[in-house]
Amino acid sequence: MTRAYETKRVASVATQIDEQPGFRLYLPSFHSDGSLSGFVVGNIVIHELLGITWSEQINSRQFGIKVTTLTGKLSSIHT
Repeated sequence: MTRAYETKRVASVATQIDEQPGFRLYLPSFHSDGSLSGFVVGNIVIHELLGITWSEQINSRQFGIKVTTLTGKLSSIHT
Protein backbone atom coordinates (compact mmCIF):
# COMPACT_ATOMS: atom_id res chain seq x y z
CA MET A 1 0.00 0.00 0.00
CA THR A 2 2.82 2.36 0.81
CA ARG A 3 4.35 1.96 -2.65
CA ALA A 4 0.97 2.59 -4.29
CA TYR A 5 0.43 5.70 -2.18
CA GLU A 6 3.92 7.11 -2.75
CA THR A 7 3.91 6.50 -6.53
CA LYS A 8 0.20 7.28 -6.96
CA ARG A 9 -0.03 4.16 -9.13
CA VAL A 10 -1.31 0.61 -8.78
CA ALA A 11 1.01 -1.70 -6.85
CA SER A 12 0.90 -5.48 -6.44
CA VAL A 13 1.92 -7.88 -3.70
CA ALA A 14 2.25 -11.65 -4.03
CA THR A 15 0.01 -13.35 -1.48
CA GLN A 16 -2.06 -16.43 -0.66
CA ILE A 17 -5.80 -16.17 -1.31
CA ASP A 18 -7.85 -19.09 0.03
CA GLU A 19 -4.58 -21.03 0.29
CA GLN A 20 -3.85 -20.46 -3.42
CA PRO A 21 -1.08 -18.30 -4.89
CA GLY A 22 -2.21 -14.93 -6.10
CA PHE A 23 -1.68 -11.20 -6.16
CA ARG A 24 -3.34 -8.36 -4.33
CA LEU A 25 -3.55 -5.09 -6.26
CA TYR A 26 -3.74 -1.71 -4.53
CA LEU A 27 -4.90 1.38 -6.42
CA PRO A 28 -4.89 4.61 -4.40
CA SER A 29 -7.78 7.04 -4.75
CA PHE A 30 -7.26 10.71 -4.01
CA HIS A 31 -9.52 13.68 -3.28
CA SER A 32 -9.29 16.72 -5.56
CA ASP A 33 -7.07 18.42 -2.95
CA GLY A 34 -4.56 15.55 -3.22
CA SER A 35 -5.34 13.89 0.11
CA LEU A 36 -5.81 10.13 0.20
CA SER A 37 -9.42 9.00 -0.07
CA GLY A 38 -8.70 5.27 0.19
CA PHE A 39 -7.68 2.27 -1.88
CA VAL A 40 -9.36 0.08 -4.45
CA VAL A 41 -8.15 -3.45 -3.68
CA GLY A 42 -8.34 -6.33 -6.15
CA ASN A 43 -7.42 -9.97 -5.69
CA ILE A 44 -6.20 -12.20 -8.50
CA VAL A 45 -6.01 -15.95 -7.88
CA ILE A 46 -3.53 -17.40 -10.37
CA HIS A 47 -5.32 -20.69 -11.12
CA GLU A 48 -8.62 -18.85 -11.68
CA LEU A 49 -6.93 -16.35 -14.00
CA LEU A 50 -5.36 -19.20 -15.97
CA GLY A 51 -8.72 -20.95 -16.16
CA ILE A 52 -10.31 -17.91 -17.74
CA THR A 53 -7.49 -16.90 -20.06
CA TRP A 54 -6.16 -20.31 -21.13
CA SER A 55 -9.07 -22.64 -20.34
CA GLU A 56 -8.58 -24.88 -23.37
CA GLN A 57 -4.81 -25.16 -22.96
CA ILE A 58 -4.63 -25.89 -19.22
CA ASN A 59 -4.07 -29.59 -18.47
CA SER A 60 -4.05 -30.26 -22.22
CA ARG A 61 -1.75 -32.98 -23.52
CA GLN A 62 -1.21 -30.97 -26.70
CA PHE A 63 0.21 -27.92 -24.90
CA GLY A 64 1.75 -29.61 -21.86
CA ILE A 65 0.59 -26.92 -19.40
CA LYS A 66 -0.23 -28.39 -15.99
CA VAL A 67 -1.75 -26.55 -13.02
CA THR A 68 -1.44 -28.06 -9.57
CA THR A 69 -2.66 -26.96 -6.19
CA LEU A 70 -0.28 -26.17 -3.35
CA THR A 71 -0.74 -29.74 -2.14
CA GLY A 72 0.40 -31.06 -5.53
CA LYS A 73 -2.98 -32.30 -6.72
CA LEU A 74 -3.83 -31.71 -10.36
CA SER A 75 -6.39 -28.92 -10.61
CA SER A 76 -9.25 -29.11 -13.07
CA ILE A 77 -9.97 -25.68 -14.49
CA HIS A 78 -13.41 -24.70 -15.69
CA THR A 79 -14.70 -21.40 -17.04
